[in-house]
Amino acid sequence: GEDLAAFSDSELDDRAYVRMMSSLTVQDALHLMWYIGMGFMALLFLAENLRFALKLRRTRVSLEGAESRYPVYLCDDIPSPCLFGLCKPKIYVTSAAAKDPETLRYVIAHEETHARHLDPLWSLLRSLCLVIWWFDPLVWLAAHFSRIDCELACDEGVLRRLGEEKRIPYGETLLKLIPVGRAGNPVLTATTMTAGKRQMKDRIRRIAEHRKPFLIALGAALILAAIVCACTFTGAKEEP
Repeated sequence: GEDLAAFSDSELDDRAYVRMMSSLTVQDALHLMWYIGMGFMALLFLAENLRFALKLRRTRVSLEGAESRYPVYLCDDIPSPCLFGLCKPKIYVTSAAAKDPETLRYVIAHEETHARHLDPLWSLLRSLCLVIWWFDPLVWLAAHFSRIDCELACDEGVLRRLGEEKRIPYGETLLKLIPVGRAGNPVLTATTMTAGKRQMKDRIRRIAEHRKPFLIALGAALILAAIVCACTFTGAKEEP
């Protein structure tokens, strides 16, 4: 009798599971996939930034004599100088940037401009958009170009601060310090950037020719993509 009861309960559970699965709509399945993707991207965002923060803390050395309103650290375990931290940002430079006083001055001016532009906060916003709308290639593309636009705006801010006569030396500093390769980690909130050859060429040309970047345009594209994505899973209202 107990075996029969157990069998009956198991059969009922299987039938309930089948009925539940059959009642799921395509929209329900897409919502489930969306939530799973968001959870994965959120974990990736936290893991990448925590790993980067621990690496910096483990390898950094305070750089004495650096003139900046922010703490400056020497760290060779990074691809390029960067600004990292939301509440208390810190500047991290490589040995190549620190060995020459003029180069160090340009690097610190660059990262301080990132801080004045609140670029770590914008990096966080880009990452949140990627977490929420991870499935939309337009959001990834907009985040990529938004990151580039932040660097172009930062270059112009630095040169307004240093003076027009520093355009060529500043451009030469970028050529020496920014590695050319694949795009940087899109979910990392640090301002470090690895530029492609075409991007680097365009950036240097803008500096030399005093060409201002197309500000806000890419930000508007990001907002537009977010609005489109927000409507993606909105189902039509059922008729009574």
